Amino acid sequence: MGISKPSQGLAKHQKIWLFPFCWGTSPICSTLLMLNLGCTLFRLTPEEALAGVTRNAARALGREQRIGMLRQGMDADFCLWRISTPAELAYSYGVNPLVDVIKGGKLIHQ
Repeated sequence: MGISKPSQGLAKHQKIWLFPFCWGTSPICSTLLMLNLGCTLFRLTPEEALAGVTRNAARALGREQRIGMLRQGMDADFCLWRISTPAELAYSYGVNPLVDVIKGGKLIHQ
């Protein structure tokens, strides 16, 4: 019998979400650290952790109609990272491969 991920039982019932900063419940202000913790503590794949800080988090907030995915008609808020795979975002913290930030369809950080 193999070791199951802590998230497997929960995933049968609902999607996993990871909030980088939520007043009163999560004091962590780093999305990259949340990705790392999701992968190391909950044994999520990098893709599952990325979904947890994007579309699943938006759904948990009841905002999935406007945020959480890049799709026509949704708010264009996203980061561009200098990476080859999602695993690079979760691999280490303290390193920031951020290139650009787009908010409301406009470049706000370069």
